[in-house]
Amino acid sequence: MQQSDQIYWLSTIECWWLRPRISISPRRSGLILRLNEQVDVRVSVVKPRMMNFGENAGQNFRVFNSRCLVLLIALFLIPLRLLAWGSVGHQTIAALAEKQLTPKAQVQINALLAQEPGSTLASISTWADERKNPTTARWHFLNFPRDSCSYDKARDCPDGNCVTSAIDRQLEVLKSSAPDAQKLQALKYLVHFVGDLHQPLHLGYLDDKGGNKYQIQAYKRGSNLHSLWDSGLIKYVSDDSDVWVTRLSSKPLPMRVNVIDPVRIAEESCRIVATPGFYPDRKVEGPYVDRWTPVMEQQLQLGGARLARILNGVLLSP
Repeated sequence: MQQSDQIYWLSTIECWWLRPRISISPRRSGLILRLNEQVDVRVSVVKPRMMNFGENAGQNFRVFNSRCLVLLIALFLIPLRLLAWGSVGHQTIAALAEKQLTPKAQVQINALLAQEPGSTLASISTWADERKNPTTARWHFLNFPRDSCSYDKARDCPDGNCVTSAIDRQLEVLKSSAPDAQKLQALKYLVHFVGDLHQPLHLGYLDDKGGNKYQIQAYKRGSNLHSLWDSGLIKYVSDDSDVWVTRLSSKPLPMRVNVIDPVRIAEESCRIVATPGFYPDRKVEGPYVDRWTPVMEQQLQLGGARLARILNGVLLSP
């Protein structure tokens, strides 16, 4: 018997005294933190201690279980903006949009942002992740079946808890005579959700949870495909949103920039995921990065330009 066969791992510890229900799963490369039915986050920087339960199984379990609470408290300190495009992607999209607003839209948006002095579209772009809860978590994505990227509301978003319907709801608030505080919240959600709509794996497949369950090795560390598209490809170029804004502002806008219907954009993002080669071999190497970085850049560009066009078309009440 090899030594590794003598080591038992606690496959999952579920801390039921915390709400929402959260589970952590030890792995050799770190922990999987499950926040909801869609999002699994690999915490590579924390490595669980391997435990030989043996004769002291009960005692060891209690020790490990007590550490669960301590670890989860620490994990709650990790910003939730790690879960979407990443702060750099969302801030880039928002900053690109702000440069393309009409004067009228800029004035109206500035009036809403003035409720929180110093705020910009970029600074509010990660608010929806930072305030994510079990109800709003489902508003950040939409899952398609593997055999179709054609949206079917009854199949894909029957209860309205998906990113396309969430965008529609925020637009209705912004067009209404709702109080400014409510409109500002809708603006925060809208800026973020339009960004999410352009991260292809937020419109990916249910069976692998938008690439969260597709484990890879990228940049010499374990990760998953969703994380690679959230931030890995972006930060390989730069982790500074100002650099990205300058880089993308100098490029011509893609031809599809005037497509602003959330459903059509969702289908478009799904088709990127369905493209042969989108799912890499387990080890991500140069050819994958070279092929898909331009696609990622185009999605950031489209996200900014379309967000601006959506905002420019919204009739904000005085």
